[in-house]
Amino acid sequence: MPTVENMWSFPKILLILVLMKSCTAAPATSGVPAVIDETDPELIGGYVEGDMIMNEGKNGWIDETLRWPNRIVYYYINSDFDQEHRNLILRGIKTLQANSCLLFKEATRDQPYYINVTSDGVGCSSEMGFRKGIQRLNLDKSQPGCFRPGTIMHEFLHALGFLHQQSTWNRDEYVHINVENIIEDTIPNFGKYSKDKVDNFGEEYDYGSIMHYKSDAFSKNGKPTIVPLIAGYEKLIGNRVALTRVETDPELTAGYTEGDMILNDDRNGMINETYRWPNHIVYYFINSYIDQEHRNHILRGIRILEANSCLTFKEATSDQPYYVNVTSEPGGCYSYVGYRNRVQQLNLQNYALDTGCFRLGTIVHEFLHALGFYHQQSTWNRDEYVRIDEENIQDGMEHNFNKYDKETVDNFDEEYDFGSVMHYNSKAFSKNDKMTIVPLVEGVEEFMGQRLRMSDADINKLNTMYRCPRKV
Repeated sequence: MPTVENMWSFPKILLILVLMKSCTAAPATSGVPAVIDETDPELIGGYVEGDMIMNEGKNGWIDETLRWPNRIVYYYINSDFDQEHRNLILRGIKTLQANSCLLFKEATRDQPYYINVTSDGVGCSSEMGFRKGIQRLNLDKSQPGCFRPGTIMHEFLHALGFLHQQSTWNRDEYVHINVENIIEDTIPNFGKYSKDKVDNFGEEYDYGSIMHYKSDAFSKNGKPTIVPLIAGYEKLIGNRVALTRVETDPELTAGYTEGDMILNDDRNGMINETYRWPNHIVYYFINSYIDQEHRNHILRGIRILEANSCLTFKEATSDQPYYVNVTSEPGGCYSYVGYRNRVQQLNLQNYALDTGCFRLGTIVHEFLHALGFYHQQSTWNRDEYVRIDEENIQDGMEHNFNKYDKETVDNFDEEYDFGSVMHYNSKAFSKNDKMTIVPLVEGVEEFMGQRLRMSDADINKLNTMYRCPRKV
């Protein structure tokens, strides 16, 4: 089972989409005592709030001079990183690029300003916002925690101008700071900022943000320093996994197998190689009645799949005999499963961006069906990890919780993945708002059904299925 620490972490999608609206500020701090939790390298650098290097003026999110010009972010990864660490850094960069309109470019020798990615400092840290010069982003190779994908993105988001979530102006409406549990010298790290410094861009407080401290950050006694005022969020804050959206799920309303899968009669699955796209090329056509904004969002989902595999997605020409026909008809989100050697539909009912069928993770989810993937909870060994509560399932929907044998589906040597983008949420097809899928491992309910990013296991399975080099 993937843990919170090793799952691919995605910042909230709308956080990415407002990157061009933001920059930062923070209070000062003194040196960091040795008793700070050494397992979290974001806290041990000795900078503002642990990992932020501020300019003297300490201007914040609202200051547009701290935004990267022309939406281009230049970077240089120092040569002392080995290829494995370099690839992890590049994956974080590609994820940010795939989910925004930003372009990341490797800096040339004559580039006057860029992010200099180093490994010569203590812990993980970054200068805040655009600095008009060479600015450091440190990822300490001796600290494995610095190379959690979510931590890499966390530090790059600082470089793009983002503060920590819990330092926003209205944080006291959502969390309580237990000053009595904080290491005395680090109390300034829990300062908050006024509305003329930072902007929430119309978003509610995000306990699951990739930019949020964990609950015992800078604790002197192991007790919480940050306590959410809403029950149930304790396990989310500080994780490098984003919140699951709570909404009616259009993946479950289309009326096909398991809600959104159109199967062939014999229901062969991942193991049958005739359902793999030939030559690693996936042809697609996005119908012309889909507006440019929604079309771009579909393309972002496609780019995520390309960035995390060796697959190439090509727009189908008029004479292409087989392709994924992307439609936006009523009836929810659904897709044929696997390559069909003909035109095959993938439907994304029209919703506002980042809701319903146009959550980025849902777009990726449906394309993964088209690539040959079933739902995670239908795998042959699922009963070792979850219990299906049939008494809570809507009458007539029980068949959506069938599982498949080892001759039909393959886990590709990956453990059961509660955080998979292919997993149902815990109340899928519920008739009484009680759980229909109960995990047998504590603390993972919040991740089940997330539609914000591919997990490590999702990426590994995709690459194993298509015989691509592993990315994780």
